[in-house]
Amino acid sequence: MNKLALSLSLMIAGILPLPADILVNTRLSPEASIEKPQTLELNLRDYFQVYPDPGPVATFNFRMPVQAGQRQLSVGDGQSFSIMTYELESGGTYDNFYDVRAAEYKWESYSLQWQLLANLAPVTVANFKTYADVGAYTDTVIHRSEIDVLQGGGWTHNWDGNFPLEWIETYAPIPLERTLTNPIGSLAMARRGEEDSATSQFYINVADNSAAFGNNYAVFGQLLSPANALPVLQDMSNVTVWNYGGAFSSLPIYAGYLEDVDSWMHFDSISVSDGNPDGVSYNWEWVDTDGDGLLTDAEAANRSVFSVSLENGILRISRNDSGDGRIRVTGSAIGQSVSFEVYLLGMNPDALFTFPDSTIHRGGFINNDWYGWIAADNYPYIQHLNHGYQYVWFFFGDDPSQDAWYFYDFSMQEWLYTGPSFYPYFFAYGRESWLWYLLGTGNGVDEKRWLYDFKLGQWIQE
Repeated sequence: MNKLALSLSLMIAGILPLPADILVNTRLSPEASIEKPQTLELNLRDYFQVYPDPGPVATFNFRMPVQAGQRQLSVGDGQSFSIMTYELESGGTYDNFYDVRAAEYKWESYSLQWQLLANLAPVTVANFKTYADVGAYTDTVIHRSEIDVLQGGGWTHNWDGNFPLEWIETYAPIPLERTLTNPIGSLAMARRGEEDSATSQFYINVADNSAAFGNNYAVFGQLLSPANALPVLQDMSNVTVWNYGGAFSSLPIYAGYLEDVDSWMHFDSISVSDGNPDGVSYNWEWVDTDGDGLLTDAEAANRSVFSVSLENGILRISRNDSGDGRIRVTGSAIGQSVSFEVYLLGMNPDALFTFPDSTIHRGGFINNDWYGWIAADNYPYIQHLNHGYQYVWFFFGDDPSQDAWYFYDFSMQEWLYTGPSFYPYFFAYGRESWLWYLLGTGNGVDEKRWLYDFKLGQWIQE
């Protein structure tokens, strides 16, 4: 399987001050792949659109049961805690929290809107619209309610499976755009400790978090109609939270049963308005990857790997070999221009994930800093310069020390285990022995390798 992967990051160039309309990059496509010799097509009408300033509007649709007030719930030994109760569709409320299911509540539907700030946070807005447009936020769960924030965008309901949640598949992280200071009602991106680590998760500020957060998180939306919307958000923040550990240590649910999927707080849908793509002109150019202003032989060789064309707003990219490079795509309209860069990766992206710190070479080869030369474009099947044909299974640990590489060696016909900290030592599972490979020997096909078998206490050829 020969793939071309693309990573897109946004840049803004030449936006006029306080325009009546604004040209917005409306989609990021951080990861896509095609098989050689297929062609990837991007319809640039989906990527550049004109909006009234300051940009698109996001609409959140959801249901919430009608609250009936707090009630003390006894947990034994004289201890109790307060829970939110709800009106019943049949009338009145209930005495026992565990006697009712979410379907019995009286529900009301809501639609809240946020003005997305494309002029302040262009990358973040394009990223959010990308997830919304592909339906990633449909039935997205609010998995965290604490410190005056409601956080979601990490999981959706899995209506058909045994487990009630399904992880949202994420694109590449985006850079942090410092904008507003988390005022009440604002919409912002959640992230890990690293600044440029936001992907799909977002949060809503139910109170003014300016003092707590400042501009350390990318605020990209302001609540519309706050007089009507803020009381709804306050009701959402009053829902009882339960500690199920990890990311679900402050999980808001309506009913007393975790498996009662209707009781989980979630948004039925999140959509972002489209703009007007008419009247936008497009062009593209190669990016000087090393920034020296010169076209080096290496850059020229990499560019020759790809065929790029732009016709009637359709950008077409194909590849004929392995290599990498970058192009910049620009849309222009109403005296403004916005651009995004496309990282062209002419190599199987999974191979580069499994063997990081590798350089890409022609003919489908990568040269890894610890495992050496590998024909990897058909990963997980590889051909190593010395070990021959192998099948790779990579275990990705919680931290790098837990990463593990397993190889089925077709010449030896058994599984081997190794890693960057102890290669050229292998553990051979079939013979239950550690092997030490003599570097540079063999090719795993018609030239045998020399290995020292510690269990036998002697050199062998395989």
